[in-house]
Amino acid sequence: MENTPVTGVSDTARSMAAVRAVESERADALFVDPFAAQLAGAGAVAAARSVVAQYDRAGRPDGQVRTRFLDDFILKHRDNYTQLVLLGSGLDSRAFRLELPPTLVCYELDKRVMIDYKVQVLAEAVPTCCWRPRSADLGESRWGEILQEAGFQPEQPTIWVLEGFLYYLLPEQARDLMRVLNTLSAIGSVLGCDLINEAVCNGPEAWATLWHFGCDDPEAFLAEYGWVARSVQPNDPEAAYDRFTFPLAPRDQPDAVHLFFTTALKTA
Repeated sequence: MENTPVTGVSDTARSMAAVRAVESERADALFVDPFAAQLAGAGAVAAARSVVAQYDRAGRPDGQVRTRFLDDFILKHRDNYTQLVLLGSGLDSRAFRLELPPTLVCYELDKRVMIDYKVQVLAEAVPTCCWRPRSADLGESRWGEILQEAGFQPEQPTIWVLEGFLYYLLPEQARDLMRVLNTLSAIGSVLGCDLINEAVCNGPEAWATLWHFGCDDPEAFLAEYGWVARSVQPNDPEAAYDRFTFPLAPRDQPDAVHLFFTTALKTA
């Protein structure tokens, strides 16, 4: 498995897996992902080390605290739901590394090349829950049909996770996706995601050229689709995990950089 080629898998997906691999080596790791190094590939892990160290020195372990925040979100709800959906799942390995009930069905949707690669790399690994990966173009509306064909039951409340994903969509695609997600979400469903504001989306970061959807008010955005949401920034105590110390501006400064970790409950 160590020599599984990564051709066709996006650099961003491999980079985030590499960040998880490097984090997992720490004595005080926020999580341990025993599959991350294999999924990322040796080259991506080696390249990530200096970048991770640079961000850590700046007090900005963005991906690490985000991963832990959404891990905690899933673990909080795992015993009360039978369906977990990871949209734009990339090289996520939560179905294997988190202690999830065997009765929980974890659906993962992403591009075919991503799903095929992950299935190949994890062929000998045993998921802790019922894992159902499926390939789908999440920029189009048919993904909802693919999910239901895999056994998803829209009448059952669901845990939804959209990590490092929404801002890669065009604004109209993001809204279309939320409309489909809304039709599939029974009242009582919960959602965890991260969002960036327009200042980040249009900023100088190299990856910003890939980002299209900026959201200055996650609560208002999700309220349009019947969700009651709450957002924190990664420097807030409940999301910083004593690691993120970079002083992001308060939310009442709309033109400043804002990163949002958002959780929501479907109420209508």
